[in-house]
Amino acid sequence: MGGSEATIRPSSSLHLMEGEGFVAFLEVPKSFGPIKNCWFKFRGNEKEKIDLNTTTPMVTERGEHLLPYADNVCGIRVMSVSSASAAIWTLEAENNYGDFEHDSITIHTLPLQKTNFETRVQKEIGKGSIKCSKPDSAKHCKIVDVYYGITYRQCDLYATIHPSSIFDCYIYNWGRMEQSHERIFVDAVNSSLPYTNATLMDNENAAVLGCDFRDKVYSCQAEMPDRRTELLVMDGVYNGHYSAYDTVTSKSKCDLEIPKPFKESEVGLWRIMNYDPSTPSGCLFYVGKPKADIILSELSKLEEITTVNVYRPESDSDKGIEELSCSVPFIIHDCYLRDPNHTIYFPDNIHFERQRLYGKCSFRNMPIMDGIWLCGARGRDYDKEIVQSIEVRVKPKNGETLTSQVQAKRGDTVELMCKSSFDEPISHCAFIDPSGGVFLVGTVNSIKSKGRIQYYGRGINKGECGIKITDLNRDDYGQWKCQFIIRSENIKSMFTMELKESETAHATTVGLGIGLTVILILVLGVVVGTLIYRRRHMSARHDLSSADPLELPARSNTPT
Repeated sequence: MGGSEATIRPSSSLHLMEGEGFVAFLEVPKSFGPIKNCWFKFRGNEKEKIDLNTTTPMVTERGEHLLPYADNVCGIRVMSVSSASAAIWTLEAENNYGDFEHDSITIHTLPLQKTNFETRVQKEIGKGSIKCSKPDSAKHCKIVDVYYGITYRQCDLYATIHPSSIFDCYIYNWGRMEQSHERIFVDAVNSSLPYTNATLMDNENAAVLGCDFRDKVYSCQAEMPDRRTELLVMDGVYNGHYSAYDTVTSKSKCDLEIPKPFKESEVGLWRIMNYDPSTPSGCLFYVGKPKADIILSELSKLEEITTVNVYRPESDSDKGIEELSCSVPFIIHDCYLRDPNHTIYFPDNIHFERQRLYGKCSFRNMPIMDGIWLCGARGRDYDKEIVQSIEVRVKPKNGETLTSQVQAKRGDTVELMCKSSFDEPISHCAFIDPSGGVFLVGTVNSIKSKGRIQYYGRGINKGECGIKITDLNRDDYGQWKCQFIIRSENIKSMFTMELKESETAHATTVGLGIGLTVILILVLGVVVGTLIYRRRHMSARHDLSSADPLELPARSNTPT
């Protein structure tokens, strides 16, 4: 066979798993024309003709099952390769003019691998490496953390290890179209070392707070005793007062130098924390006063109740309350959470192990439930159990309307109000009247409008979208629509309110008319009655004067 312009596809070399198969075909120049005959040759054996129209596989002497690639292409589909199949395969094509083209492919076979198996590893609680038991032939891997339900497209993973850790590893090998599945069970053991190591160096000039972490440091922050101010501690930083001192974040070491004399705001409980994406951890420090005094002082300042705002879930797939926690000024030995139905929850071991060192006990994805939750904690430094109340308020994400129906009579002034759930700022506020008229009464640049209909509320920055309607008339009654946009999440909300004419308005009008009629009738009756009475009374007096001895004196003048 002389020179050839054909190219074998898909490659001149393939790696295959034993038991799998492959396809190969000749790509010939267009000028070659239609394929008349096709042959394949294994190693230096004699070539064998391929019937391009057959659907019955040819079984070779090595046990492979061979079919033509297509009826108009010189190629083969081969199944059931084995170590005996590892060799050079050659394809040769002939056209109608007796011209020939050929090319070869080299097949490599790999040992057969398990497709479904289990392994067990022992790891300390915390962070650790999980690796698939992948052979050298593995091309791709996928690891699923069953506990968290997160998928990683990699063959080894630096993961959070907890007592019930399970990982699924899916291996995609060279030369096979199906994945192998390995389930990795982790036997978690408690660490003999703490997650953090706190040191406090106190000398004449300064106090140095040191926190060494076992995990990678993502963000090292120092929380001051006021519990509101945080200092970001980075390598080599000095702001004229505080210094990062010996901080080396690449070595998971965070230090903060506080110069003396201490300011009043610097005396008390300090925390240095690493906000790991999964679970934060840190150290506690007592600065400027004895430890016992600081603990008692901090406990006296604990809020009687804290409030957590939660959106009502829109579907069953929505997660629960992201986090509920209690925080105390000592290393926690044990803690719990009680919901309003008196169900008790205990913290996830890995979270608790990491957080207890800086006095925090947290619970994640709790069921969404309105009411008072209780978080209790105790520690070796302070034996008394500390109980903190958490009020969980649940409201719809898109906001609420204060009333769905308002009644008023004509001429009155009424207010209609809808608002965001937790006083979140809104960017727009508009009302649509019963006839379709639009009133834009609140935007970022325009908070109030003038006229008979104007803005009502504390302001759109406090999440209130309301209107005041003065001098109600007949056209105002009916359905009013309130629309606003929650600024933070760009959520558009709409509510419908019914403005109804007060039933007492008609009753009052009718009553007033009847009352006036009755009064008029009574007045007329009194007037007519008076006139009649006076006439009668006057005629009676006239008769009496004529009957009475008005003339008696004249008679008395007559001598007897």
